[in-house]
Amino acid sequence: MFKSLISKRGNLFSLNGNIFFPFAAVLMLALIFPVSNSSASSLLLPEDTLSRLDTVGLKEDSLDLGQLYRSDFRKFLRVFSDQSTQAGKEDFKKRKIYLKQTHLVEQLKNHALASESDLKEYPKILDLGMELEKSRVLLDQLLDSASQFQTHVPSERNLMVTSSVLGELEKKISKAKQKVDTYADRLRFSQYMLDSINSHEELYQFPSDSMEAKAYFNRLLEIANEIGPIAERLTVNLKAVDSMQVSINALLFEVRENLTLQRNYSANLNSGILKREIKEESTDLFWNGSFKQGYALSFYKEKAAFFMYLQLYRWRIILAVILTFIFALFLRNLKKKINNDADSPSLSEKENVLSHITLSSLVIAPSILQFIFPMPPFSFYLMIWIVSAVSLSLYFIGYLNKVWLYFWIVMTLVMILTGLFSMNLIPHHKEVPLIIILASLGVLIAIAIPAFGFHKLLKEKRIVYFIALMGIFEAISIILILGGRYNLSKSFLFAGYMGVVVGILLLWSVRLLNQALTISSKIYHHYSKNLFFINFERVGSQAPAIVYKLLVVGWAVLLGKNFYFFSEIYSAINDFLVETRTVGSYTFSIKGIFIFVVILLAAALISKTLSLFTTEPEVTHNPEERKKVSLSSWLSLAQVFVICLGLFLAFAASGIPLDKITIILGALSVGIGLGLQSLVANLVSGFIIAFENPVQAGDLIEIDGKPGTMKSIGIRSSIVSMFEGSTVVIPNSDLISKQLINWTTGKGRKLDFTVGVAYGSDIDLVLEVVFDLIREDSRIKSYPNPRVAPKEFSSSSIDIQIICWIGNYFDYVPTKGDLINKIHKAFRLKGIHIPFPQQDVYIKAKEKSTKYIPDPTDKKKSEGI
Repeated sequence: MFKSLISKRGNLFSLNGNIFFPFAAVLMLALIFPVSNSSASSLLLPEDTLSRLDTVGLKEDSLDLGQLYRSDFRKFLRVFSDQSTQAGKEDFKKRKIYLKQTHLVEQLKNHALASESDLKEYPKILDLGMELEKSRVLLDQLLDSASQFQTHVPSERNLMVTSSVLGELEKKISKAKQKVDTYADRLRFSQYMLDSINSHEELYQFPSDSMEAKAYFNRLLEIANEIGPIAERLTVNLKAVDSMQVSINALLFEVRENLTLQRNYSANLNSGILKREIKEESTDLFWNGSFKQGYALSFYKEKAAFFMYLQLYRWRIILAVILTFIFALFLRNLKKKINNDADSPSLSEKENVLSHITLSSLVIAPSILQFIFPMPPFSFYLMIWIVSAVSLSLYFIGYLNKVWLYFWIVMTLVMILTGLFSMNLIPHHKEVPLIIILASLGVLIAIAIPAFGFHKLLKEKRIVYFIALMGIFEAISIILILGGRYNLSKSFLFAGYMGVVVGILLLWSVRLLNQALTISSKIYHHYSKNLFFINFERVGSQAPAIVYKLLVVGWAVLLGKNFYFFSEIYSAINDFLVETRTVGSYTFSIKGIFIFVVILLAAALISKTLSLFTTEPEVTHNPEERKKVSLSSWLSLAQVFVICLGLFLAFAASGIPLDKITIILGALSVGIGLGLQSLVANLVSGFIIAFENPVQAGDLIEIDGKPGTMKSIGIRSSIVSMFEGSTVVIPNSDLISKQLINWTTGKGRKLDFTVGVAYGSDIDLVLEVVFDLIREDSRIKSYPNPRVAPKEFSSSSIDIQIICWIGNYFDYVPTKGDLINKIHKAFRLKGIHIPFPQQDVYIKAKEKSTKYIPDPTDKKKSEGI
């Protein structure tokens, strides 16, 4: 009976096939708190059920519904609970599978998009493959030429150029290999992720409902159509990249093997460098070979080395060109400023760096920037020297006397000739007389200059040392070639002329640079955008002494590169630096420490260079202009950033473990913090001043009651020029913490004093006279409005208060004095009296007293008897 009741009222417990828990909760409460029969029947039993009970003989009042509910309904709840739990588990499983499938589908799409972006870079990898094919062709041609032109007189220059080409090939192939390996790893990772997602079982579990299963199948089919072509292309491209990796590794191994052989050949050749190399064998190519073919092959190798170096270091070359252009633009703006400024000093067009801006730039920039290129080929160096030497030759025309002008032109031409002559990599017997002639010319020039006294005409006396060294080198070259030492003789031949030309280029580069600095320091007083905001007061009028020392070292290195021993020394030093050393558990190398120091020094140098541009802004009273952060503030922040970045890069590049450094810094942080807290406070205060602009350089300030002018604001401290004549360095934290008065940003300086007039004076006339005097003075500001008003009645006068504002701080004392003088004269003309303090004393006579008062003199007289 209860079951039929439940089946008829089943809609109370379900809603669209799911259990409706609030109604179940009501029934459970009914079991716990039973109600009366009448209320129960009216609550749960419908009318048709009650009528059927009557037909079977059961009366409503005789039916114990409470007992009925307690017995059968508990069984129902147990069945209901089990079925609900099972249904909940199935729903949760379906929902979990649905969420997992949605997540996997999204992952598939994302990785497919990433794979598609990787596939777009495949043409670039194909271009690398084509470049590698060219490298293969070049390597084969080098090896063929080496086997074709073999003589009994080996050429050191040939080995050096071949090693240079192979070294550049190795760098080029290594960079390509790195790119291809990185690309291959990305493709493999993409393929791995796609395969990993496809292998999930949840991705292929279809819903039990046929409509949902069909919809999910269509979704998978759509994804398959979208991802399938990407997966196929990924597989094909990955196979091609794998094949390319094999070819690159084989090519790189072959290049490194041949590079090692060439270096071994060079080492063997130079181990017997003093042995006779030219022998009397007519069958050798040295005697009967084709000079033209040998020079054509040499030109091919030199050209390959040159253009490959341009490709490897194209960004440095572009940087050098940009810096040269900037320097020329700087000289142009400097010359324009001189021409437009009538107060600029007169400069001779023939005796300064501005006479030929382009030529000066082509002399200075290449001569100095050549040191930023690591181990360039001989042809690259020769191109730089030719450009600078020809530019300096054109600059000398009309400037040098004829003797030294001809000397320089001859040195330049012979240097170019010997350079082109040195580019011949295949030894030939026709070179011997040329070496003797060119070397003899150098010896004769070195002897003739002191013999005829031409050295006395030199303005730069240090050039004599270069000429003497040239004579020695050329004499050695003659001796060596006569003794059959071909390679060493050729090295001394070019080194002699190169030493003179490069030495003079470096000397004149510094001289022209000093001229530019001297001119700039004379005409420069405020920073200018056209002069790149450089502060020439900090730069100075001459190049630092360290520049001369570095150029001497650079000249010696350039000279040494002509000889094989330089590479030997370089290799020995490099081996010493890279050798690993162990101290306890820490492994390091001298090179790592050297890199650490070099990076720190470079960061300090860059930061110091930035300070040369940290110029003081012009003093302005405009509030909007003062709110702007000046270039000086940004560059100060850049200085700190460069130092911090340099410190980080120094640790990273040197190989010092950062975790150990972190532990040490953590242990010392407390002590360092206590010891450097004032420094940190000054640094933070410096940034607050820089970016909030409470005070700027050039402002009139007053600190501790002492006035002065803010000269400069640094990162840690600021410099104030006091009016009393001294220069004070004030920590930035003191500028923030102490009371600082900025007269520049204010309304002006307040002038406040009083003047007294006699009682009975016409006050209106007094006020009018004073107002007229204030209006006539241009130094007194009209706003804020001056104020003249009676202040008080004093003992002898009526005090008139005068308040006005002076625009210029320095006009305070003279303005006040002039105003007092004018008031005094005007009052005298108008009959206005300025009283002086006076006091009336009234004396009243007193009656004589009859009381005896002893005379003090009588007392003294009586004491003296």
